[in-house]
Amino acid sequence: MKETVCYVLDAFPAASETFITNELLELVRRGVEVHIVSMARPDITTVLHPGVASLLPRVTYLDDTSRQRQLRALGATVLHNPVGLLHAWRTALQLGGHYTWILRHAFPLIAALRRSPCQRVHVHFGGPALEYAALACNVVRKPFTVTLHGSDIFLRPLQALRKLCTLAQRVITVSSFNRNYLQDEFGIPVGKVDVVTCGIDTEFFSTGPETLRRIPGRIVTVARLSPEKGHIYLVEAAERLRDAGVQFEWRMIGDGPLRAQLESMVQKRGLSGQVHFLGMQDARSVLTELRQSCVFALGSTSEAAPVSYFEAMATETPVVGTRVRGVPEFVLEGETGFLVDAEDPAALADRVALLLKNSDLARSMGRKGRVHVVEHLSLARQVDGLMRAWTGSPTP
Repeated sequence: MKETVCYVLDAFPAASETFITNELLELVRRGVEVHIVSMARPDITTVLHPGVASLLPRVTYLDDTSRQRQLRALGATVLHNPVGLLHAWRTALQLGGHYTWILRHAFPLIAALRRSPCQRVHVHFGGPALEYAALACNVVRKPFTVTLHGSDIFLRPLQALRKLCTLAQRVITVSSFNRNYLQDEFGIPVGKVDVVTCGIDTEFFSTGPETLRRIPGRIVTVARLSPEKGHIYLVEAAERLRDAGVQFEWRMIGDGPLRAQLESMVQKRGLSGQVHFLGMQDARSVLTELRQSCVFALGSTSEAAPVSYFEAMATETPVVGTRVRGVPEFVLEGETGFLVDAEDPAALADRVALLLKNSDLARSMGRKGRVHVVEHLSLARQVDGLMRAWTGSPTP
């Protein structure tokens, strides 16, 4: 029987969530029938992923919140799923707080799931989509799974996260650190949690002609310009490199709420000639930047499974990062890169400078990094793990 799944997402597509787009495309490539329900309709002009266009016909947007639509969906639910609705109402009362309100506004999602031929529902992130999907699946009696990432666990967890995960058929997360944290902090048994790390397309992110002529002193960072990514420590590290007489150019790819603050910081410290903000870039441009750079650096204060590290390592670019959360599971200290303590710009600058000055070490780390990604962090391996979690198959 053909596998059919419906993804319920807060907003699709999202510019900073290319890993979800890649996952969906790989499922489609394998013949899985994929449906997508998006709780909001984002501005797709900011999304640069080339594969998004092929997925848009599969998306149902629930941005029509008119009272007429709500009433139609309510009537259909009472007609088709009266027992499930009573069960979901009891569940909402047990969850407490605002969950009865969520159920009253979940009828368009309930209607979409009832119409969908999907065998299961999958959710990414412990946010509003999880809250709505948990109750909607209660009504239509379809199993759901959820992938929890980083900020939804460490920075902004839902108050009812443990109870919502109890309703899920399986909980998936991206690192062993996360799995242990979910047990220790939320009481979610490790036996219910599968570790499936976000993978990358290792055929696309690979070496190329640019790799043979990397630009001396070129450093690159690919990350959203938000507080937890630690760009302020990268700017401070850049200042230390300049003061130490290191010749470099630091190119920062990404956008976000801190851009104006970071640009001002760079200007005030006299780094405008060395540090450049490139904004959002498409995958091909990111690939070129990684291949041309001698070092990839990231200064995160919180990180789950950093896909940008994987992309860098796949292009044989050595990485310098921070020893936070699950990162040490993926960046092998002293082999594929260096890790330092968070909020330590001096250590970041020291390790970056070492790799800029020692090209043999950088090449050796880069080669080992690609081997590690191909063997353990590929998109194919990710989707294999996801489908095993859905079917309850044992890990090979």
